[in-house]
Amino acid sequence: MTGIVALFASYIFIFAIIGVSQLLLVRRAISPSVTRKIVHIGVAHWWFFAMYFMDSLALALIGPVSFIAINYISYKRHVFKAMEHEIPEKNLGTIYFPIALTIIVILTWAGPFPKWYGLLAILVLGWGDGMASLIGESIGSRDGALRFPVAGGEKSVAGSAAMMIAAGSVATILVWLYTGPLAATTGTVGVGFGLWRRMVTWFMAAAEQTWIARPTDTAVVNALGRLDAVARIVAERIAGYVPVTTGVIDPATWNRAPTTIVAIGLLVAATAALAELATPRGLDNITVPLVAFTVVALVLPLPSEWIVRAAWALGLNLSAASVAYLRRSIAADGAAAAVVVGFLIYVAGGVFYWALLMAFFASSTALGRVGKQRKRDARSLHTKGERRDAIQVLANGGFATLMAVLHALSGRPIFMLGFAIALAAANADTWASEVGVLSSREPVNILTGKRVSRGTSGGISALGLLASAGGALFIALCFAAGYWITTGWNGVEIAALVAAVAGGGFLGSVVDSVLGATIQAQYWDSIRRRHTERPRNAQGLPNRLVRGFHVVTNDAVNALSGAIGSLVLIGLVV
Repeated sequence: MTGIVALFASYIFIFAIIGVSQLLLVRRAISPSVTRKIVHIGVAHWWFFAMYFMDSLALALIGPVSFIAINYISYKRHVFKAMEHEIPEKNLGTIYFPIALTIIVILTWAGPFPKWYGLLAILVLGWGDGMASLIGESIGSRDGALRFPVAGGEKSVAGSAAMMIAAGSVATILVWLYTGPLAATTGTVGVGFGLWRRMVTWFMAAAEQTWIARPTDTAVVNALGRLDAVARIVAERIAGYVPVTTGVIDPATWNRAPTTIVAIGLLVAATAALAELATPRGLDNITVPLVAFTVVALVLPLPSEWIVRAAWALGLNLSAASVAYLRRSIAADGAAAAVVVGFLIYVAGGVFYWALLMAFFASSTALGRVGKQRKRDARSLHTKGERRDAIQVLANGGFATLMAVLHALSGRPIFMLGFAIALAAANADTWASEVGVLSSREPVNILTGKRVSRGTSGGISALGLLASAGGALFIALCFAAGYWITTGWNGVEIAALVAAVAGGGFLGSVVDSVLGATIQAQYWDSIRRRHTERPRNAQGLPNRLVRGFHVVTNDAVNALSGAIGSLVLIGLVV
């Protein structure tokens, strides 16, 4: 088939899908939402015509560019009812789709990337977004279905799960095919920018001096290697022990291990699903394929063990953040921030670092549920509720994440200590806040000794100080346990680390109270007749600033105290 014939065939293919959907809609055989998704999924397969039969960039661009104009006319004049959404703004998605196609055609036909990257990106959009809508509207809209707020509306858990499953399946199959059985005939083994490859090599060389390849992680890799062996044995049995040199089942043709292929599928699925959640009103028709394309381009040049590590990190943190969100411990934006923080910490420090982060989060969440009734009045002073938002997550975990990344990049143990102290300080402050507010006696200002209301920043109590020390010591002991597992027992060294981490964490909590009593913003609420951290009263009018600075919020103090506690101890050690 020549390029011109393929171009005409692709037009016939697309208009046939639209025509059939339009006919089914007119005869009321299927609902408008189903017709839209039939068109959405079906049109995505246009890429096959372009990929295999259009060698020229100009020829490949004709279809996408023309459909930008065609879809715009349809959007304005309501030509294709089968493509229209009941919410007018979402109909712009039909224009965004060919825009995404145009961008990816340029990246593959004129750029350094193989064309099957584009096939993967467009099919992830078609099948992933299509199944998300179909399942979300049929199952996620039922009474009792789990839903959550996103920018521009709501999403269902069922729809998001369908998006991930469909996108992951498409990505896994295509990576399997085009890096294995079809690679020899198409010449499309994964490529990437030379700069990216050099950066990966440099990072790996630096990371070898840290906890990246310690026994806690190699045990996981070894277990996955056994799964690879099982998968290959199953494939051989399916093939009847007969080498199939031109087929797709022969495990000898797999350039990557099965778990690596599945890991790439998970990375594409998760990031595409997050892009779909974050971009409303049809813009996901641009962001989803571009994100999927970018992930494949960045991940494929990596060694297999690093791909598995990244997938492991993303999967664990998505699971943990989802559980926390469903248990109402964290807000939607906080869950997204927690995934980013947890992912970076896992990649930078492996299981050891991530387990320490989970110890902080789990213990803080558990204490947050103790004495909830007595804490309500104290919480009314604060600007935030019980559910952590993104700013709170970054304030508590941002500096620890920076320390973990610096440790991975430099290999210097001092940053390992900084990471542990930053988490110990965050944990100490959280334990002090959650337990101290339950004290039978009113707290006192840390600088003046005067009585203050429960929950007031800068206030301390004997119970709160004891809880602060306990929170810091808890992280120090968890850190010591991980250090022992990965390096072996050295009593003097481990005792010194426990003292440094616990001391630094407790110092950070004390610094938090001092900053809270001095530079943190405190307002006078004339309606409730009390001091508060809330900049506005119940009527939405601004409260009067009586102490500190507007920009220094509780979150800013939390971030500063962790950094100060870590830097002071690092300075003493160095």
